[in-house]
Amino acid sequence: MRIAGLTLLGLLVAGTLYAAGPYVMGSEEGAAATEIESQTEAAQEAAATEIESQAEAAQEAAAIQPVSAPPGEEEPAGSVARAIITTEIMDREPVDSIDALSNDHNQVFFFTEVENLSGQTITHRWEYAGEIMADVPLEIGAARWRTYSSKRLHQGWLGEWKVSVIDEEGRELSSTTFNYIGTTAGAEPPAAADEE
Repeated sequence: MRIAGLTLLGLLVAGTLYAAGPYVMGSEEGAAATEIESQTEAAQEAAATEIESQAEAAQEAAAIQPVSAPPGEEEPAGSVARAIITTEIMDREPVDSIDALSNDHNQVFFFTEVENLSGQTITHRWEYAGEIMADVPLEIGAARWRTYSSKRLHQGWLGEWKVSVIDEEGRELSSTTFNYIGTTAGAEPPAAADEE
């Protein structure tokens, strides 16, 4: 090998061939350097392909991971497929879906279909004017379960009602509202005592 001056020092830094010092290369040395460069390029391409493959695999793995609840907060075990206010239940199904009810009706029903809550107890919570009027516990017997509760209404309890599905941990799984509107005599709310 003919090298004038300093000895050729080949360093591979971040996939690039570096030579230290001035040098003169003959044709054999040039061929060897070209071969080293092509080997270096092949190694660089292989490393880049491997890194890209690892990055793609990591992205795919992240994409299929289920979204979880924030730290310290558990996800609900099941869900509510349907939550319907209705005037009647027939053959375990609501006959209608309402968002308002006149006070010539004194009873209303809350139908729910839940999924993945087998063996648990849910609660139908009936609220009026910011107060809980009733909590009705309902046991769930299968992975897909239809159930309902009902509430008798005083003609004077006019306004918006909220009915919620609450799980065993006290989390609200679903809620819906309806308006109880006055159309008959006696529709005035019960009188409050005079304040002094």
